[in-house]
Amino acid sequence: KRSGAGPGGSGGGGARGAEEEPPPPLQAVLVADSFDRRFFPISKDQPRVLLPLANVALIDYTLEFLTATGVQETFVFCCWKAAQIKEHLLKSKWCRPTSLNVVRIITSELYRSLGDVLRDVDAKALVRSDFLLVYGDVISNINITRALEEHRLRRKLEKNVSVMTMIFKESSPSHPTRCHEDNVVVAVDSTTNRVLHFQKTQGLRRFAFPLSLFQGSSDGVEVRYDLLDCHISICSPQPTPLPFHRWHNSLQTTLTTKLEMTLCEVS
Repeated sequence: KRSGAGPGGSGGGGARGAEEEPPPPLQAVLVADSFDRRFFPISKDQPRVLLPLANVALIDYTLEFLTATGVQETFVFCCWKAAQIKEHLLKSKWCRPTSLNVVRIITSELYRSLGDVLRDVDAKALVRSDFLLVYGDVISNINITRALEEHRLRRKLEKNVSVMTMIFKESSPSHPTRCHEDNVVVAVDSTTNRVLHFQKTQGLRRFAFPLSLFQGSSDGVEVRYDLLDCHISICSPQPTPLPFHRWHNSLQTTLTTKLEMTLCEVS
């Protein structure tokens, strides 16, 4: 029988070449420092990520969530009480050769904010593709598969901008899971879910929105105050002016045209 491949080599090899490449291994950046004194003086002698919940350190819950999500490599950045965190991780299952999630520990006394950590991530060229960004005290079992798919699709459509997908859960303002320090009001494009404005509400009685938000959108703008920030984000690997004020009050930066933030709700 004659082969289906002609002189141009349009046989099975061409079909395989046309197949879409699988996504690269998922990575995560875990910040094992809160850069605040919320749990002080308890956290004076023990870092917050090692505080026990049901006899399990908080950071172990976070790593369990990342592993269940499909993360294969996690960079743990430590500053305060870094030696204790490193000792805990080296003795845990996460640093065993059989671990599905390879944990790499990076310590420095120079980190003073999340911005310092992310600048170091960029300087060391640690991430090669989209990555999850979380703090070391996140406890979650949500399925973020849809959020990852939406993020990757958006990256294909918006090739010239950095993309960050923020994960929120719908929660009424009076719900007991809400924390006053984390309350936010968000303006979102009704069609694309693009975040147009993001503002923390602690200590504020009035909110100011740029008039341009409502003048420049033809599809409508939703102003949401019923969202709980899960502190889980999916980021593109390019250096980007992330809205660090979401993570740390001392860093006040604004959204730029080079960064597209989108909102993804989970149930």
